[in-house]
Amino acid sequence: MSDDAASHNAMHVLVEKTVLMLALILVALNLAGWMKKREFKYFGETAMYITVGLVTSLVFRLLSLAIGQEFILKDVQLSTSFFYMVLLPPIIFEGGYSVHRMLFFKSLPTILGLAFAGGAFSTIVIAIVMYLAMSVTDLPLSMIEALIFGALISSTDPVTILAMLPPETDRTLYMIIFGESALNDAVAIILYRFFSDLEHLGKALTAGQFFLSLLASAWVFVGSFATGVVTAWIFAKLIKHQRLTHEAETYEVTMMLVFAYSSYLLAEVFGLTGIISVFFTGVTMAHYAKPNMTASSALIAKNMLRVFSTMCDCFIFMYLGMGLLAFPAAKYMPYAIVAAIIAIAVGRLHVFMVFSAQNFVKAAKKIPFSQQVFVWFSGLRGAVAFALAVQILDNQDLSEDVRTMIFGTAIIVIVTTVYGLNLLTPIMIDKLGIATPPPASRAATATPHADGTVGVGADAGGHDIAVDSDVNDQDSEPINEAELTGFLGWLYRFDRDRLRPFLTTSVDLRRITGSGGASREAPQGLMTVGAYTKLSDGIHMHDLTGGDDVVASGKTLAPAAAAVQPVQATANVNANRTAPGLFSLGESDADVLSPRADKGERAAQ
Repeated sequence: MSDDAASHNAMHVLVEKTVLMLALILVALNLAGWMKKREFKYFGETAMYITVGLVTSLVFRLLSLAIGQEFILKDVQLSTSFFYMVLLPPIIFEGGYSVHRMLFFKSLPTILGLAFAGGAFSTIVIAIVMYLAMSVTDLPLSMIEALIFGALISSTDPVTILAMLPPETDRTLYMIIFGESALNDAVAIILYRFFSDLEHLGKALTAGQFFLSLLASAWVFVGSFATGVVTAWIFAKLIKHQRLTHEAETYEVTMMLVFAYSSYLLAEVFGLTGIISVFFTGVTMAHYAKPNMTASSALIAKNMLRVFSTMCDCFIFMYLGMGLLAFPAAKYMPYAIVAAIIAIAVGRLHVFMVFSAQNFVKAAKKIPFSQQVFVWFSGLRGAVAFALAVQILDNQDLSEDVRTMIFGTAIIVIVTTVYGLNLLTPIMIDKLGIATPPPASRAATATPHADGTVGVGADAGGHDIAVDSDVNDQDSEPINEAELTGFLGWLYRFDRDRLRPFLTTSVDLRRITGSGGASREAPQGLMTVGAYTKLSDGIHMHDLTGGDDVVASGKTLAPAAAAVQPVQATANVNANRTAPGLFSLGESDADVLSPRADKGERAAQ
């Protein structure tokens, strides 16, 4: 076959794959939307995606048997690099960009304990159980092979469970589950790579080697965190001073994607983990860069990231469903599968240890036992575990039987947890009393809007419980500085007084209440940002005010802005969610705010 013919054939196969996957995404998303509209209680979107992939692989298997060829199966197999370079970054970045930042950092000690100490504990427990269980079979595992499997299957992805949580769920509980999953993925990848390298080098595992792996995990986390934060800082500073008045949206959104992907690649080049880097790039960009973007740019970025994340998530779980039948390399051993499920359940016991330590340290803010049980229960396996399982098929340091057994066991465990937890989550929510009435400050209270309509001041369920979608930057409640003690308090004040003024066009966009409950209001003579709505998207507010004389205290503009003719504000007034005398913009109103403002972050230019 000539080079031209081979190239044409490769292109034809690529087109077939692309058309197939796009068609499946179309089917899966429409089915998921249909299910959501009819409020299916025990069958979530992730389960639907897997089912579509499973049915597709079954069709391919039957066609292959009918015509006696395997090429149809090969057409749906993808490379490992495609997962890591194309599918995972958008999911992780969107998670960081949309996360409720203040709530995330308040819960960070618990999240780190669950992700790092818990991830290491889970890996060890699963490895020991699998090592002992497989030692009585005709396919025994070495300890390093068992640790590779333990690291692989320790990655959690409770996206389905989070989507099923009711609106009144404690947001701290939501954030702990979400945060553990985000950082736990990186721990799983780090440990997987470390143990794979030991296997490749033929080294025996010692206590010193394992301790070294924990130190390596900590170093990789710090390095990846720094890479992501610094990359986002550079982007924020660039956007702050790049005062485009023409096609600003195209420039800003494009630069956001370039910087985000660059942080992922830089971390991988430096031997770190791109998942941690791109996650904290998203967190930092949302905090520092979004206030510098035009309102339309911020809205486009938010929606576009959600689209990319949804498509990639759909793709991964459909591909997982295909893997059940479309991969001839999979080897299924019922005994190993049962042992793995038991090992995972035992490995999740670290949840109670971490919460016990937290409740001892913070006796005034104890996590109820019912919530601890729900966090233990929510250890669903997902995208990263599957990506590592696909990667292990290329690991030539393991025997073919071990590779195929680990792959087959992993995908069955993932599918079992997805379907099983989909069915059990509504029952657990009811039995554990997770859907408790919200506190008075967050109760769904009907409040009058400026336009005469009535709104409800409650958070949405699922994805929106603890994402950064509140109208007042990050929090629907005032921030009491007196409650921010220790390192978190110092970090908050350093951010407010130093970093924000340097990196953004705003100083302090949040409402801050002192110990006496008095709110910091707009100084006399200054106008609120709400008075300058519906300005042209191409005009930046600092171009109207001079930029340097702006101080955003309580969402206000400097006196220089008084020269701008006010436009009638369409802001919604919500007395329960704003400080006295200030406007609070509803989610729908954020789209028409003045440039350099999105949702709660009203950046005065």
